[in-house]
Amino acid sequence: MAHDTDETMRAMHLAARLAHYPELCARFEEILAVVENEQGDTFTADEAEERAFEHVRRLGQEMLQSWAERKHQRLVQEYDTRRDTRRRGKKKSTG
Repeated sequence: MAHDTDETMRAMHLAARLAHYPELCARFEEILAVVENEQGDTFTADEAEERAFEHVRRLGQEMLQSWAERKHQRLVQEYDTRRDTRRRGKKKSTG
């Protein structure tokens, strides 16, 4: 019983996190479609492996792109914050 509750909580937590990254959610859905052979057109293990590798490769690219964009936004915000703090600081005159 507790195991079911833990699994449900993990699933809800994962769904909430994925909601922030719709492009990753879509990619995971595509990977699941390959796993489930949703289209019914994968007949050999080699075909399934090839499709899986392609989807995982795309997932990796999208993850890195998303990471880089978030990192860039954080750096810009930090820079702007430091710049604004310096502007608001009291200027001291030496003369």
